[in-house]
Parts: sequence; C-alpha cells; structure tokens
Amino acid sequence: MPLLLSDLDVENVTADPEFVETGLRFIQDALGHPAPRQGAADWPVRLNTGDCGDRVALFAADDGALLGVLAADPLAAWRTALPGGLVARYLAPAGARVLGVRGGGPVAAALVRTLTRALPSLSRVVVDGDAAFADLCRRRAQLPVDRGPAEEVEWAADVLAVTGEVGAVRTRPGTLVLAEHPVGPRPAVAWHVALRDVLAARTAPSPDGAAVVLGGSGQVDGWEEAVCAWALRRAWELDLGRSFTLD
Repeated sequence: MPLLLSDLDVENVTADPEFVETGLRFIQDALGHPAPRQGAADWPVRLNTGDCGDRVALFAADDGALLGVLAADPLAAWRTALPGGLVARYLAPAGARVLGVRGGGPVAAALVRTLTRALPSLSRVVVDGDAAFADLCRRRAQLPVDRGPAEEVEWAADVLAVTGEVGAVRTRPGTLVLAEHPVGPRPAVAWHVALRDVLAARTAPSPDGAAVVLGGSGQVDGWEEAVCAWALRRAWELDLGRSFTLD
C-alpha cells in the first residue's frame, strides 16, 4: 500500500541520524559507479514531479506500482546537503571545530544537520542569520550556536557553508568552503568533481584554494531518485506517514 509523507513526516525522517549516515554512503556509492541503479536504495524507482504540485510520486520501475507520495520541498534541500556532508568528511581540516553558516533557509538548516553528523569534531556553530534561524540550528546541531556579522562568521569557521547568492567570502587559510553557488574570490569546483578526484586517489584531500559548489546534484545519475527512495524506505522503517489507497 502506498505511503503519503507530509512536510512534518519528511522532517521527522530527515531528523533521524541513520537517514543522514546512509545518505552519505549512497552518494559515495553513486560516485564510485558511473551508472548506479536508479534509486540507489536497493529500489529501482522512477519519479513523477510534474503532475503532483508540491509533491513527488515514486513508482516501481518494473510494474509501475505507486510506492508513495512525498512532500517535495523539504527533500530538495537534502539533495544538496548530503553531498556537502560527504565533501566535508573527506576535505575538512583535521579536527575542525567551528562550523560557520552564511545565509538561512531549508538548505542551510539541512547542511547544519548533515555537517554536524559528518564531522563529530565540530563543537560550535556560528551563523549570520536571525535569532529564529540560530535557534533552529541549536536544536538541530545540539551544539552552542552564536550569531555574528558575516565577516566574523567567515573568519571563525573551519568549515564554512554558504547558501544563497553571496558575492565573496574571506576566510582563514585552510577553511573548507561549501557553497550553494559560486563565491569569490575562490575558483569554483563542482562537488562531484572534487570527490571523484579524492576517491580515485588522483589528488590529496585539501580544502585550500577553491570553493566546493554543491548545486547541480542532477549531474550524478540517479541521485534525486536515491534521496526520495531512501526517505520513503526510512519512513516505512520508522512507521511514519499515512498509508492510502487509490480506490
């Protein structure tokens, strides 16, 4: 029987540490195989995003059976955040302690949850967002969260997450910069390119000199399907959502 996941259901699924940890493994598997199975969660699936408004429908690839209908907007942020977590796991400076966050919104909030899971050494978060966003980060990270102007956030960070359109950032040497869009003065490198080089041992892990751009998850085949399929599967395992029929 198909499952309906509301925005709140998706929030509860993505709050689960296993969702993040397994998601990091899925994206690494996708990068390690040029043509991964659609779904990457042991489920071949296909998506319909055009006729569902703010929902996404998942169908079994073999017989077309409807598997579930999920809130699309909360999941979109995780297609960006999970690659960011894997980049940080490989490229963040050793013993990184301070996570800086420029910007706000769903992608920034998902990055806070993902990065604090991927990097257990983090002990503090600094944001330039408003008080409500700082409180959200505090709940998600379970770490002290301070607010400050953008330049202080950038200079304090061992890992800096940047969302939205930001012209340029100024950081200490060695800071890993993860950006939703290119930011100056650092040259941009796509996240999947940076990770493939490291995973293939073509280059030594180093965050210096470039900003790792997290947009463009569609460049990894099957990644959108993987995130949706894994969210649905984890919801079933956690007994979240509501079953429904088409009768």
